[in-house]
Amino acid sequence: MTDRDLRVVGKPLPRTDAWEKVTGRARYTVDMALPGMLTGRVLRSPHPHARILSIDASEALAMPGVHGVLTWENVPRVLFNATSTHTQSPPPFDAVKDQYLLDNVVRYVGDEVAAVAADDDETAKRALEKIRVEYEVLPYVLTPEEAQEPEAPDLHQETEIKNIVGGVIRNGIGDIEEGFREAEVVVEETYRFPVQKQGQLETQAALAAFTEDGRYTVWCTTQTPHPTRKILSDIFGLPMSRLRVLNPPYVGGAFGVRIGLSAKAEPLALALCLLTGRPVKVMYDRKEDFTSSETRHGGTISVRLGLKRDGTFTALDVSARMNGGAYASWSADVNGAIGGRALSVYRVPNSRFAGYSVYTNTTLAGAARGFGAPQPTYSMEMTVDKAARALGMDPVEIRRKNIIRTGDAWPVPFPCLSTGLDQCLIKGAEAIGWEDRDRLREENEKGGRFRTGIGVGAGTHISSAFPFQTDYTGTQVTLTPDGTVQVVSGLMEMGTGIRTTLAQIAAEALGARFEDVWVKIGDTDSAYDIGGQASRSLYVGGMATRLAGEKVRDQVLRYAARKHEMDPDALSIRDSGIYEEDTFRLSLQEICQEADYDNVQFACLEHYKAPNALSWHAHFARVRVDTWLGTVEVEKLVAAHDMGRAINPQVVEGQIEGGAVMGLGYGLSEEVAYGPDGVQIQDSYHKYLMPTALDVGEIETILVEANEPSGPYGARGVGENSVAPVSPAVMSAISHALGVTVTQLPLQPWRLLELLDTREE
Repeated sequence: MTDRDLRVVGKPLPRTDAWEKVTGRARYTVDMALPGMLTGRVLRSPHPHARILSIDASEALAMPGVHGVLTWENVPRVLFNATSTHTQSPPPFDAVKDQYLLDNVVRYVGDEVAAVAADDDETAKRALEKIRVEYEVLPYVLTPEEAQEPEAPDLHQETEIKNIVGGVIRNGIGDIEEGFREAEVVVEETYRFPVQKQGQLETQAALAAFTEDGRYTVWCTTQTPHPTRKILSDIFGLPMSRLRVLNPPYVGGAFGVRIGLSAKAEPLALALCLLTGRPVKVMYDRKEDFTSSETRHGGTISVRLGLKRDGTFTALDVSARMNGGAYASWSADVNGAIGGRALSVYRVPNSRFAGYSVYTNTTLAGAARGFGAPQPTYSMEMTVDKAARALGMDPVEIRRKNIIRTGDAWPVPFPCLSTGLDQCLIKGAEAIGWEDRDRLREENEKGGRFRTGIGVGAGTHISSAFPFQTDYTGTQVTLTPDGTVQVVSGLMEMGTGIRTTLAQIAAEALGARFEDVWVKIGDTDSAYDIGGQASRSLYVGGMATRLAGEKVRDQVLRYAARKHEMDPDALSIRDSGIYEEDTFRLSLQEICQEADYDNVQFACLEHYKAPNALSWHAHFARVRVDTWLGTVEVEKLVAAHDMGRAINPQVVEGQIEGGAVMGLGYGLSEEVAYGPDGVQIQDSYHKYLMPTALDVGEIETILVEANEPSGPYGARGVGENSVAPVSPAVMSAISHALGVTVTQLPLQPWRLLELLDTREE
């Protein structure tokens, strides 16, 4: 289908949820209330590692207005993994189940000890103070390095290798030793990464109630309603048919932190509901959200790259060690993602990856926007820059010489069907003014307080949860008797605009007007879907929507041809009207009314089992560095992205810009650190330095649309892509300005000044 044929897809149509959000009518979990609803509060551990010797809740239970207390002694003793993918993971990605809803051992400051249900929040808070807990404080470790020392405590006895989550992940192709023997130049470096918070506006929240339909219903902030229902079913032994999980309907930002049971709000609310027989709402305050919700994995990555003097890559050896925190969650999976990203951007005939995650007594690490991408993208791109300097090559040209092309061999289990990365590099370089680099270098060498640099960072990201999870979805498209279109999907809306883009796809596939399409999502009372994650919503859910819409269109045309004795081969639907050639015959409303009289329903439930397709990006940055204060001003960021077809360019640009800002924070300011007592230092937005509008310069977005055969109308994922390449582009520009190599993020002013001091020494 050509661009000329498309009527709705590819158009910057307004978001269908915009009016509700700007008027304050949009409902979130934190807004919900039910008759007789109780408030749930959680007692959290003050110790990074301890055994609970005794717990006495009698004083709390005796308080007026307190209706129940949960401890490890009266909740199901069922091990689970909070990760949604593990509800349907194929081997070798079997779940590491290492969490109980409540346990007699706590493993980080903020771990759940008990929970209460009371008439109101103040009563619940006072009740927590009445719970008496006797702890045996145990030895603890706060870094992967400490956790792997021989004398370190075993945080989970079942690990085969000391404190390693799940085992070592390995990947690669060719003969790594032969590749380095062929190399004429070898560059290597080790990089260190921070723990990053996702920074969603709505805190973790859930409301559980026994509803009139005879089910337990959980309204919550999850990104994954269907997998969350499965995990709740496993914990409580309830049939999934008696559980409903849904968004109410909106989620106030997510960025990965709401996949599965990231912070246990859902099971705690349901457990309190089961205990009290009353609706219970659990809503975390901001400090709780910071200390108990999952984070992006911090850690280290080492890269060794071999290449010929003409810049051809011959060998690549990458190793990673990530901080998994107190429980497994995504930590057994993250190194598979890291290895895939590290080895799939460049054409290297001999490559090897080995990575693992380590248990520590810190907040558990999980999914974050761009899961498994910022760390390896930074490591690879800084190493490629280092190789370019060693050979005296242009950083863009060495990348173009080695990037993956369609059909190249690579170590991921699906083919590269399309890539516009080369065009991203070409167009991005032109937009940033790449030709100014030599002039700027000469000016910088003269000295002075302010230095200007230009840099580049390239990379890729997935469009599906495959191969970590069998990724399939279902979408039902139904024509109502008045000719309007209802789309029901198991996906959810967390600010990405998926309601709008699914409506565009359905309208295009069916031939309906965009304004005639209504989309229902975020509810387990729909066809199965694994949820909003892995940049898959549009790619996977959009394809199911397109297929269902096309089949409904065919149903209508066959019926209309029979009913009105028209040539079926000459019929089409455009703008909610049926045409014979170019002649209007009747409207969708008219044909649907006729079908209703004949007991005919136009509907289709279509499933799509997704492969995967990588999206590509190249970011360029122009920075101005203050060498006296150590501050960095990003004057301009160019974000060139190949996401296949842009279903809604306006939505795509918004996603790219939002991710780019998160990437700026990752590179320059955001970091969660722990004191020697295991207490998280950055536990609020006052202490955690996220970029504001004043910190963000110009962002120019360039859309490179290389058609993806496996995606709806040629589209791939875009939601996560723009996070990873920002930090390497910015640090590449800083390196160009100052002549330093940045090996540790974030580059806060004090770190930059230390680098300058080291260089001068």
